[in-house]
Amino acid sequence: MKNPLAPPVSIAYYTKQSYKLLLERAEDRENLDDNYKDWLTKVKELQADFRRQGIKANLYEVDMEELRMWCLHKSLPNIQSSRSQFVSEMMNRRPS
Repeated sequence: MKNPLAPPVSIAYYTKQSYKLLLERAEDRENLDDNYKDWLTKVKELQADFRRQGIKANLYEVDMEELRMWCLHKSLPNIQSSRSQFVSEMMNRRPS
């Protein structure tokens, strides 16, 4: 059942190659899954949890170079909170 009061959420999505780059570049590497398969399993579970709550969860495929440039421009570290902000901004730029 859809929750009409809940706004959609955005979830960062990485390809296998971009996740490898994330592991190399993230300043919070210790908080990330060691491999893509484990990370992808968690993302699918998170998306399913939102769906069960009636919340639409949109995946945003992160371009690692775009993220790098965005972090530099905003003077932000490549950590979870910055990546979340990046995804939110990018999703808001998309046409409805």
